[in-house]
Amino acid sequence: DDPKCDAILVTKSKTGNEEEMKDEARDALGQALQEEELEVDHVMGEPFISNRCGLYFAAYPECLHVLEERDSAHEEIESTLKSEVTLLQGQVSTLKLSIPEYSRVRNRLISTFKRDKLNNAMESDIDIIQEGNIMAHEGDAAVDALLYEGLNGRHDPSAFEELYGIHPADVVKISE
Repeated sequence: DDPKCDAILVTKSKTGNEEEMKDEARDALGQALQEEELEVDHVMGEPFISNRCGLYFAAYPECLHVLEERDSAHEEIESTLKSEVTLLQGQVSTLKLSIPEYSRVRNRLISTFKRDKLNNAMESDIDIIQEGNIMAHEGDAAVDALLYEGLNGRHDPSAFEELYGIHPADVVKISE
């Protein structure tokens, strides 16, 4: 079995009906074969004989392989990013749950300062203090369960279960 190599000859020809295009292509390829310099090059370790224009076509499989690898890498990155987005969406949902309660407690601090230090609390400040007291001193299982989330979360779920009668992780699942 004799070793063989691919030969690629590329040229341009006129368009028309099928027979005219075939005849034109034969003439153009014959002319290119007679007039153009043939070159030997190695593409993906294989020898190719071609006119200059044909060498570009010989390199297409290698270029396609590189693009496919890039596409595969991009798909992996996309998958990782989708996972991160899902995680972040969960964290945003968690934060949305806690914002109203936290703002009530923080509002209570300012209104308490107005009442105790500035002696100029208005009726609305008294309402804010009472509302904040409810948030600070009464239970809110959905928000309190979030205290057990993440690296800096609480590590005493048994206390939560004693208080609410349910594990904090179960409350988080229900809240989602």
